Parts: sequence; structure tokens; C-alpha cells
Amino acid sequence: MSITITSTSNQVGAFNGGPSDNMWLGQPAAGMSCFLKYTGNPAALANANVFRYGNYARFGINCTTANSNSVKFNLFASNTSGSISGQFSAYPDVVYHVAMSWVSGRQVCYVNGIPIATASVVGNTSTVSQTLYLWTMPAAAPVTLSDFTAWNGYALTQADVLALRDGAPPSTVGTSATQVVEFTFAGPTGATPAVGDPGLKNAIPGGVSTSDFTTRFGTWTGAYSPQLAYTPLITAVVSSATVLTSGTLVRFVFTDVPGALTTFLAPLATPTISVNGADLGALIPVPLDTSANAAAIFRVPGGVRIAPGDVVTYSAPTGWAGTLAGVPGAAVNAPMTNCSGRPSSGADTLAKTFRPGMNFPWSVTTTTPFCAFANQAFRMGNMSSGSGTLAKDGTLALKATTAQLGVMNDFFQTGLPSSTIIQTNPEGYYAVAWDDLDPIANPTTLSLVSGSPHSTLTEVASCRNTGVNGVGQVRVFQYAYTDSSRYGAISVQFSCPTKSGKIGNMWVLPPWGFTFTPGTPCTVDTSDPLKIDARLLARFPNGLGAVRCMDSTWSNAGSGWGESEPEDAPQLGPVLPAAGGFDQPGPGITQGGPWDTTVSPYVYSATMGTPFQATLGAPIADTGSLDANGRLVSTITISDAATAPVIVGLVLRIDSEDMGVLAVSGTQVTVRRGSRSTTPATHTAGVGTLGSVTVTGRIAASLANLGARTFAAEFVTQSPHGLVTGAIYRFAPFSSWPTFTDNQKGKAVTVGSNNGWCVPLVTGPSTFVIPVAYGAYDGQTYPASTATAAVAMNPAQCYLYTRLPAPGNYPIEIVPKLADALNANAHVNVPSGANDDMVDALARRVRDAMTPGRIVYVEYVNEPWNVAIPMFPNLMQAMSRLLYAGSPVIDAAYYVERSGQVWQRFKDRFNEGGRNRGGEIRGIFNLQLGADASWLTYGLTKGVSADAVALAPYQDIWSNAAMYTAARGATDEELIDLYVNDIWYKTLSSTTKTQFTSASIAAYNAANGKSAFLYGYEGGDQHLCATPNGGTAIKLATPPGATDTTLTIAANQGTIALFPGDYIMITADAAGQLYTYSQPTDEWAQVTAFDPVALTITVTRGMLGTTAQAHTGTTYVRSMWVEKQRDMIYHPNWAHATTDYHAFLQSVGFREKCHYAYSMPYVNGQSMWGVYHNAFQMPGKGDGSDGQANNRNYLATPGQPKTLAAGVVQDSMCVSPRGYAINQWMAEVRQVNPVGPKASRPSARKFLPLSRFR
Repeated sequence: MSITITSTSNQVGAFNGGPSDNMWLGQPAAGMSCFLKYTGNPAALANANVFRYGNYARFGINCTTANSNSVKFNLFASNTSGSISGQFSAYPDVVYHVAMSWVSGRQVCYVNGIPIATASVVGNTSTVSQTLYLWTMPAAAPVTLSDFTAWNGYALTQADVLALRDGAPPSTVGTSATQVVEFTFAGPTGATPAVGDPGLKNAIPGGVSTSDFTTRFGTWTGAYSPQLAYTPLITAVVSSATVLTSGTLVRFVFTDVPGALTTFLAPLATPTISVNGADLGALIPVPLDTSANAAAIFRVPGGVRIAPGDVVTYSAPTGWAGTLAGVPGAAVNAPMTNCSGRPSSGADTLAKTFRPGMNFPWSVTTTTPFCAFANQAFRMGNMSSGSGTLAKDGTLALKATTAQLGVMNDFFQTGLPSSTIIQTNPEGYYAVAWDDLDPIANPTTLSLVSGSPHSTLTEVASCRNTGVNGVGQVRVFQYAYTDSSRYGAISVQFSCPTKSGKIGNMWVLPPWGFTFTPGTPCTVDTSDPLKIDARLLARFPNGLGAVRCMDSTWSNAGSGWGESEPEDAPQLGPVLPAAGGFDQPGPGITQGGPWDTTVSPYVYSATMGTPFQATLGAPIADTGSLDANGRLVSTITISDAATAPVIVGLVLRIDSEDMGVLAVSGTQVTVRRGSRSTTPATHTAGVGTLGSVTVTGRIAASLANLGARTFAAEFVTQSPHGLVTGAIYRFAPFSSWPTFTDNQKGKAVTVGSNNGWCVPLVTGPSTFVIPVAYGAYDGQTYPASTATAAVAMNPAQCYLYTRLPAPGNYPIEIVPKLADALNANAHVNVPSGANDDMVDALARRVRDAMTPGRIVYVEYVNEPWNVAIPMFPNLMQAMSRLLYAGSPVIDAAYYVERSGQVWQRFKDRFNEGGRNRGGEIRGIFNLQLGADASWLTYGLTKGVSADAVALAPYQDIWSNAAMYTAARGATDEELIDLYVNDIWYKTLSSTTKTQFTSASIAAYNAANGKSAFLYGYEGGDQHLCATPNGGTAIKLATPPGATDTTLTIAANQGTIALFPGDYIMITADAAGQLYTYSQPTDEWAQVTAFDPVALTITVTRGMLGTTAQAHTGTTYVRSMWVEKQRDMIYHPNWAHATTDYHAFLQSVGFREKCHYAYSMPYVNGQSMWGVYHNAFQMPGKGDGSDGQANNRNYLATPGQPKTLAAGVVQDSMCVSPRGYAINQWMAEVRQVNPVGPKASRPSARKFLPLSRFR
């Protein structure tokens, strides 16, 4: 029977349980079960209570939000340590079974047998002594309860809950409980319940009576009603049933009836599977984290691997799976899609429109794992001061008659021992070519020499070319290793008997970059200094969607290193195309202190703010002349330059000509003529009149507008600093910066840091402000603050400096050159400090180096939202708040407006001279953290219309103890299946954010008549394997001795899952070293027992060929996830995983995405970003069927038959299945949607793996 509760008013009365009720009172284990339903208007139930123990102590159920269709019920329980809460949507006239279980460390809320919430509260149930209340319900929505039962000393299992749901008598469940109370609510239908009724007394035979209901008070009303019984309501649908790529796992995906994905919670019965008509029996559940997946994964029984082409069906009873939307109906021999041996998304049959692109990363150095240019001299930096100098024009000033400069060194993996090599230069023939520009007086000879005792370089003397009058010289050398270490280094040696030669046009070519014939002088074609590397072209025979070179064109995560003027950008030099400038220290800082906006009332910027006036002091009779830097300049007179003020970096407008300020000395101002693409002219009008010069620009300063949790200090330099607002500078190295006291709370704040980065806000010729963001303290958030007092500083130690052009960066032409070579679109980044002249110069350089007709994505800065880059708090946030106080996108307003300016300048430069190419420009907003359309909408108010919204869809598996448990024992193929499932059906994190952003863009387009689209500026595979605690490693409380078999875990390491048989590494490296390159102190152990309460691991030491030894210092243990994910990316199925990833991006609306990144190391030893992992790897299937390497013969995971010996480099042995998949995808894209103009690409299909004889 049941009891239906009503009242004229909500929460004004109750039926009260016995005063001695001790159910769930301080219990180590407890359970609860009840049926309920409601009728009438759901909205009337908002905030109603159904039953509870007193004032929310122990446990209960209430209503939260409601609407006209449904109400959310909330199951809850708590103690002083924490609580559990499980909410579910309930509909009128539907019977629900609800249950809870409690045991220290594990609590579960169930609805209809499905676990809807879990918690890990430690301790017994609440010790608050209160009684059970049946609360009142509104008459508009009466609630009916049936069979309320509670257990002390027993925690219900899911099997118990399912039995109770399906009608099992409560007296038969939990018979080992210390106490059970059941209220049947039995009574004559329609009769009013009264104290003493059998239905309000404990119905358990021999049960205690202290919980019997004893009091009825207030306006509580109710009536007995018929028994409630659970009937499955089919409110979920199996939208797809698929055999996954491995052939050993299958996946079921669930939606609600309208078709929206819903979260899978638990199997309530086990489906069976048939293959080619033969019943294989029940599938085996793989228990994924039920808070984060819309799919259920099962393993095929009996170790069977389903083959491609097999016919597969499944059968299951009604209600076999629990989801947030409800349960699905029955299935009888329902067909499954068999994706064994192919992409599990069905992408192999997809019409492909998404275009994968590529980031070409890292500042180029001698150890960079790629060089985009054929000329490896791009790797070379500046000569060391001990050797001499090689100037940008090729002038040598050596300290001795010979000097060396590294060009190609074997690369050491960051985070691994320095003796560990992860890539080696291939043996073969290398060439060096150069022009001797002073061969008579100061003859200079170049050669290639080994920088390592483990390698040699021997000249092929018969191929030496002495050139003509010193021009066109070439020497060929054979490179070989002398031992198995395969550690070598190639350097260029400069020999000049006078120490003062001059050279030009220097090239260094690898084995695949040239051909030669023994006995014949070698010639090298050096006509195109930006010729693309042949191996790079061979890696992408079908081209790419887009190319982005943010990291390799601008330093500091794409923000630059002080660049503001056109000449600051890397230029193609005559000798060392990638060599950077030398440090350029600014004036010393004499003091730092309060920013007094009455004294320094403005921030000065050439691109933002309000113009102000100055006075032309004399006519300008010239139109400029070229200076030593090739700039068209004049020195003009501004009579009030000091007071206006006129500051370096600002722009003067005189008549219709703009002039950029380069230097100021009194009233004499050196300017760049024809700035902002205006025309230089003479100027005679307005001399001596204020307003004859308009200066851009200044922003009214307001400390308050910087907002809460911001500190700002102003610094004074001993002479004019020449800084510009917006550019990124570096604090002096080895410097000592003062600590200030803020004027709000007396908090100590340090602004400067040894060799750190900052973006100053210029407040005067010799003053600037640096804002610092910091968190709340004392539990409060205080307004913006500044220093309480000035602090003297040492100008010899404290200054800001630049290095221009930044070292190791490619000239911007690399982007259009790669775009042309790969038939791709171009993606150009503009550094934060770039003024309009620099923007114009970059636009022209890109325009003139690229075939017309391609798309050029233009992105101002990189990741403007990234709080780890000083550009965000120092520039984006501060400028936005100063300029646009109250903006709806307060910390992005400056970025939005400056982006629009940059895009427009690119369009104008592409249009100039009648070219009419402005339509090639696509402006990008880099949103990432702002996953809605607010920036787009705000942009329209400023006349800024973005073409694309850029996200970085990096993918990580949902890593925690539950996912680790699911993955235990999985094969590499199955781990890949689980990872792909996460990409498509993870209902948290990046997947849902990407889908949300796509929907926001669609809504914005519909509302505003726009056509913005989703674009991936970065993204790719990151962490592929779940770990025992969701982190990289588990910290130990103490380092183990050599004979210790019990390891104690430190506190606060999260929920941990470890099992007997698991292998764990004992290591000092929290990030995770690869086993084959591990330190001698790294040791494998095998778990024999794990105690999650005592936090101890019992192990067998010295496993898998390692030695048990004493460990010292901070020590960790980790699982084999590092090795496993290396084997995953080299598994042939990773090509299918890459295809599935691309199909997902296409499904959520991405047009293109530049993968991060082309060829790179494993960042911190763990991120799987690179498509290639050394400079010499090639694409391939990975199974050997294409005549290339069978990657399965080269495994990183220890203890396997094909495990590599320590020190053998897996990356050098394996091909890239990911690279292969990109090429296959692009081949199909070209069939569906060929991309615009083809450029000459003579070497694209002529890749030579090694130098060959003609």
C-alpha cells in the first residue's frame, strides 16, 4: 500500500517519527529504499520536502527546481565530513524507485536501480539525533510514497536495489543488518492515516518500535492509496551499437527519445552477442566512469576477436541499461555495425570536408626535431662570444683562425637523462655551400666537423667545388657513427687565416637535400633561400588544410620579444637566416612605487585611445631619406615635444601623412615617414600652432578600473626608455627586483623577476606601469591597489631588455611558402606589440610570397586568454579595463578591437595597387576559454566581424581511478578504442565545450546574418591512458629502502585504484620517464596488495630487469601509462583513431584544424602532440604491409616479447600511422573539395631518402 500526502500549503505540517528513532544514526553502513510518484502540476513542487530527518541531518529527499513538465527530486545524505546528493528529473504519474547506500568512503544514490550519484565521504552516518518527517505536499501536486525501508549496519548493493525495485520484500534483503525499519503505509484506500495505524509502524517481524510514527501536526493531510509498483518507462534509445576497431570491444550509445545524447550510468542486465548466427553468450561490461560517458563498452566473451565482415547482432531485455534519460527497450538479434579493423566512427565512408592542417612549432635550433627549410643553416644561432662574431652581413671577426657553429645535433629529450638520445642524424652525405666575398685578402673556408667523439665527418675530396672567384663553393662530407651510442653532432667550421673574412649565401644540406657524383665538383641550387625541405614535402604528398607557424615565427608563445617596428621582425639574412639579434638592454630603472594617476594620468599607445595635440615647430621640407636600417626617416621639430608629450612609439599626423616616432631629443623628433601606408610629403602649414600635429594616442588612467585583485606599480628609468605599450619585454637577468607593499591590505607583491616577461603600460617617456594579477587573501577580494611607497632600485641590475630579431625564428615568409608548397591555406600570427607599420609590412611580405587565391587566417597574438602568458594580465586585461570599463567582455575588449584593426590592415594591404585580394583574409578570434559567442557579438558593436572562432581541441582520456580500473588488462588496441570513445562520447570537458561553441556560433550567425565558423588553431592527442589516481604519478610519504616491500603513500593523492599484479615504477620523476630511457635509479615493482585506507602498497621489488635499491629524496610511483601511450601512437590502429578524431571535428563543425604539431619531442615526456617525433621519421601504416616498419616489433612497454632494449630509440625505429592517416584523409578531401591555386612544387614527389650517385 501507499500513502498520498497533500496539504493546502507546502511545508506547514508533518507526520513525525518516534523521538527515539536511531535509524542511520552514527552507522558505519546504512541503506534506504522507497517508491514514489506525484500527480498534478510539477511546478507546484518547487522547493518542497518529501521526507527527511529533521533539519536535513542524516538523509532525505526534497524537490529543487521545477517547470510545467517535470520536477527535480534530490536524494541527499551527509555527515560532518561531507555529503552526497543525487538529482533526477521526475514526471507526473510515473513511479520511481529511489535508494541510497552508505559505507565510509563510498556512497551511492540510485533511481530505478541506476546509480545516479556517488561520493567518497569518510566516516559513519550523521550523529545528529533527529526524527523522521513525512512533510506536506501542495494540493496541486500530491506525492505518494510506498514501502519506505531503512537499514542500519548494512549498505545496499546494486543487486539489492534491483531486487527491491522489482518487488522483493524488504525483510529478505540485508538480513545481516543490525536493525531494519519498514513502513508499508498499508491502510484502507482513501482513509486518513492516524497514529497507531499498522502502516505507520515498523513492519519488520520482531523489529524495534522506536521509529514508529507518533505525531501528526500542522496542516498535514494524507490518505492511504494502492501499492506503487515500478514499471520500466522506455525513455532511452540505443542510437548505435558498434563493434569497435579492435574487434574485441563493442559500444552502445544512448540518447533520449528526442535524440540528444544522454549519460550511460550502469548495465542493469547483460546483453548477449551473436556472430554469424552463433550465440557467444553474455557480453562483459567494461566499467567506464559513469559520470562522463554517453556510451557503454563491453568486451566480447571468450577472447573472441570479431573479424571484418562478420555479421553481428545483440539481444537484451527491456530496461537492460540505466541512463540519465531512463532505460531502453528490449532488443532481439538487433544488428550491430561491424567496424573491426576500420574507424569506429564510420569515417571510412564519410564524405570528407574537414581539412587537417599543421602547426610547425618551436624556435629553430641545432637540436630542433625539424627544419622546414631545405637549408639546415636555419638551425644555426649566433656564434659564441668566445669564438668571435659572424655579423648578419657575413663579416667574420674571429678570436682564432678557426671557429665552429653547431648546425645539427642529436636531440636530447627534455626530462630524460642527458645521456639519452631520442633521435639521431642519419648516416650519409652532407654538404656545405657558401660564397667567399673576400677571397683574395681574407679567404674563408667552410667545412663540416663532428662535435662528438661518437661520430665522424670525412670529406669526399673529389666533389669539392671551389666556385668562381670564391662564389659557389661546395664541400661534401660523409657522416658516420663510430659506436653503438649513435650520439653525434654536426658543426660548421669557419677557417680564416686573417680572422676577418666575409661570406654569404651559406647552406648546409642533409642527405636528402642534394645529389652528387664522385669525381665531379658538386653544385647546389641556392637560388631559392626559402626552399622547403624535401622530407617535409614527402611527409605530406596530398598537402594540408592550413599551415600555422606561430611558435617558429615569434618567441614567447607567439607574443614576441619586444617587436613593434617592421625591422624588428625576422628577415631573410645573407648568411644566417635564422640568427637573432643580441640583447638590447633598456635604460636602468631607478625606482618603483605608487602609480599616482594625478601625476601620470595617461597610458600612451599608438593603436588605442584618444588623439591629443602637439605643435609643429618648423616646416618639413623633405620627404625622408634612408637610414642605416633601410627606413625612410626625417628629423622634425615639435616645439612642445616634452610637454605634449611626444613619446617613442606614438604616431604623429601632420596634414594627411602619418609619421611613427622613432626617437626624441628635446624638440627634435626622428620619425618614420609615410607611416600607416600614407604618402610622405612636405609640410609648411600650421607651424607654431597647437593642433598642427595630432598624436595617437592616450588612455585615461584609472587604478579603480583595473578591477579587484590587481596591483600596479610605476617605474622610473634614468633616461627615456623607448618602450611601447603592447610589446613584451624581458626583465634583466640576474636582477634583484624589490618587493612592494600594497595600499589595500599591506600584502607583499613582487612585480619583477629574474629574466621573466612583462608587458609594460607606458605612462611617460621615462615611466611605465606593470600590472600584476593576484588572488584574494584574508578570505576577501580587495579593489585594485598600488604600492604604499617608492622603493629605490639599482639601475645596473634592473632594466627591461629585448633581443631583436628574436633568435631562432623563421621569417614570416615561411607561412606562405609552406602554404604554396602544400596547397594549403596560410595562418599568420601578429605579435602583441606590432604597430600599424609592422602589421602593414607583415601583410605585404605574406601577400608577395604567396600565390593569389588562398585563404590567409590572421590572428592577433596567440591565446589572449592564457593567464600563463604575461600578455594577458599585463596587456589584454589591463588595457581592456582601462579602455572599456563596464564592457560585457571586460577582459577581451581590447583584444577584440585591436584584432579588427589588424584584420582590416591586412585586407587593405592585400587590396592595394589594384590587387583586390582582400577577400583572402579571414579574421580569427582565439576564444578557447570563452566557449560562447559573446566576443563575436561584442565585436559587432565595435564594427568588428570575425570570420572564424579558433579553439584548440586537445583530447585527453578521462583519467581517474574508475577509468584506470576499466582499462586494466586492456590490449593496446582496446586502449585505443577507449580513447576514441572518449573523443566522441565523453560528456564532460573538451568534447562538450567544442559542441557548445559550435552551437553558439550557429546561433550567432542566425541572429546576425553572419557566416562565422569553427576553426582549430591548435589541438591534438594529449594524454591517452588513464592512471591510478588521474595524475601522472603518486607521491610516496617516504622513499623506500632497498629491502622495503611496503610503500606508504603521501596524503592528498586523490582516489587511487591499484590491484594485485599491477606493475608500478618507483622513480624520482613525477612527470614520467619512458622505461627504455629511464634513470639507473628507476625501478619496477609489482603490486601484491593495496590498502586504500592505510594508503599502503605491498610490492615485489626489482621487477622487469631492474634492481631493488634504496631511493632517496622525493619519490613517486607510477603505472605503465607512459610506455603504453607510446605503443598506442605507433600501433597501426592509431591511423584509424586519427581518422575518427578528424571525423569528430567535422561532425561538430570544424572546417580546418592545425594539429599541434608537425615534429616535436614528447613535452614533459608525456604529451603525445607530435605527428612525428624526430626529424627523420616517415608516414606509414605501421603494420609492415606497405613495405615499411612493422611498429609492433618495437614496443616501449616492458615485459613484452618485442620490448626494445634499454637505450634503443623507438621513434627512430617506427613510422608514423598518424602521418599516414592525415595523408589518406587529405587524398579524399582533394577529391571532394580541391583547394585553390596550385603552386609549383617540383620537389614534392621527388623525395630522395639518401643522397644518391648520378
